[in-house]
Amino acid sequence: MKKSLVLASVALGAMFAADAASAQTVIRGGGATFPSIAYRNLFDCATFQPFGPSFSTPAGVTQPLSASCVGIGPNFPHDAYLFLYAPVGSGAGKAGFVAHTASPGGSNNWTAKVSGNVPYADNTFAPTWPYASIQFAGSDDLLLPSDVSAYNTNNGPANWGNILFMPAVIGPVAISINPTKDGSNNAWAVPANTIKLSRKSVCGIFSGHITKWDNASITADNGTTVGTGQITVVHRTDGSGTNFLTTNALANQCRSVFGTNNESDSTLVLYSFPWTDNGVAVAQCPALPAVGANKNNWPDSGVNDQCGHAISNPGGGVFNGQNGNGGVASTVKSVNGAIGYNTADQVQPIVASGPQVAMLQSQYDIDNATGLYHLPTAAGAQAAMAAVTPVFDDTSRSNPLNWAAQGTVPNPALPGSYPIAGFSWFLFYQCYAGADVAAVIPQYLNFHYANALSASVLADNGMAVPPAPWVNEIQKLITTTSPFGHTGDGGVCNAKSGA
Repeated sequence: MKKSLVLASVALGAMFAADAASAQTVIRGGGATFPSIAYRNLFDCATFQPFGPSFSTPAGVTQPLSASCVGIGPNFPHDAYLFLYAPVGSGAGKAGFVAHTASPGGSNNWTAKVSGNVPYADNTFAPTWPYASIQFAGSDDLLLPSDVSAYNTNNGPANWGNILFMPAVIGPVAISINPTKDGSNNAWAVPANTIKLSRKSVCGIFSGHITKWDNASITADNGTTVGTGQITVVHRTDGSGTNFLTTNALANQCRSVFGTNNESDSTLVLYSFPWTDNGVAVAQCPALPAVGANKNNWPDSGVNDQCGHAISNPGGGVFNGQNGNGGVASTVKSVNGAIGYNTADQVQPIVASGPQVAMLQSQYDIDNATGLYHLPTAAGAQAAMAAVTPVFDDTSRSNPLNWAAQGTVPNPALPGSYPIAGFSWFLFYQCYAGADVAAVIPQYLNFHYANALSASVLADNGMAVPPAPWVNEIQKLITTTSPFGHTGDGGVCNAKSGA
């Protein structure tokens, strides 16, 4: 990020150091589970850090603090700020942001997903739950016109100013697997994390047509039988950006892939992604698109979709819905023959006790017959997202939908690309009630995008910061096009209530 923003951060740090003892500012957010562990590590690195030999993990925290942070002093004044983040899923995060409440729709639908799970490592101050309001959100799902319309209807521009929607991190979506030799826990003698799944195999499995681990396609991918028994597809049931990234990739990559209907029916069928968008309003019936979505009508989600149409499953695949990235990972690990999709920080090698992952082909490998397969790495995700460079001017940059329109690569074709990857996004309000919040958020963003420690923390979690062209546009957005402000600042945020 540009030097001017770095210098501004230093100045802000000095200003707030003088006030550190006088008050504590709590900044609350929630949303995507995809980056939630990384966010908690980053927030702890930036603010509260009771590190050193005496550090102990607080009750309720199941993930270790990022190794890159241990022993590092606070980047902000100690005891001055606390960032809280509730990993409630992208759908709930966006809904909460639009409504400016942790209880969108009048019900506290965040509580069940957070109870017993402290969303940060430092327990110097216990979080007040449920959150009365939020100051930011996270989503792997894109901001949609319907989201912006709801924000506008809720008087968002008049109350909280512009929506600042920006890519926060890049990460791969791993295909987590638990293949077994005979359908029991008698695992086949194949080295961990070496099983290959071709484009055909991935599309066949997630469309419900490849239902057994000894399917001819999987055997051909690996040159040997990697397992036998039933394949169980484990998917997300909550509104999930990880679900969007996965299904958006499948919807684009599987359009022309075909194979046999299943292991006992040789009829040739398309393996195109068949599961429709659960979020489409009933008013749009009868047509429901089979597309990448925050939430899909998977075969086990009910007899009928929201239009009353039967949810078909002609291949006969077995599906199992779970809540959250953690729910998918634990189910894949415990169900013999399971396959699912997870962020890198839930699976091997980031989590040694997590499920194995499959190696996948990218479009570049298919087009050039390289024979290469890729594990889900931050480098592979960066290569995938390098295919898109944002194009803005001073007018278009302020529209968050323009950011969303340019921010996906559903079928990456550059060398070294991992085929299922994407941004996880920040949503910030432009206007805040307090001058301290309006000042410390850009200070944190400077740390997030420009600090080597932040990059190390993300790497510990299998993620990375967005490419430089995106970071440069973020810098322009938050310093000139839609700068943060606060009530009474005399600028665009003057007289607004502020978040």
